Amino acid sequence: VVSTIVDLRMVRDFVKAQLARRPLGVSRLRPELLRRVISAKMAEEILGEVFSDVDSVTLAEKAAERFLARRSKTVPAEKLRKRLADHLLRSGFTWEEIQCLRVWKTIIGRDSGGEFCHGKSIQ
Repeated sequence: VVSTIVDLRMVRDFVKAQLARRPLGVSRLRPELLRRVISAKMAEEILGEVFSDVDSVTLAEKAAERFLARRSKTVPAEKLRKRLADHLLRSGFTWEEIQCLRVWKTIIGRDSGGEFCHGKSIQ
């Protein structure tokens, strides 16, 4: 039991460190945990715990801002939108999370004021 508690703590710290280093979604972190010989049950438990404290849309927003900061401002909006969506999907975020992003709505030309995503108001 003690080793399981230590293992859980180490895995939780690993996930938090990964998120601090680079914003990632659940679907990107899950296979990484499983590849590290962690049981599927433990991986789901850790991911559920960590992501209950972290807003995945906020993480996706950070990932989008980092991506856009490295991209040329001369890229046409349509191409930029596709590249951003592809990047965020590869980073483990869901399409629903991507559509909630303020930066996504700016790129597609829709105002995000007063809308709700995942039960939360977008400002």
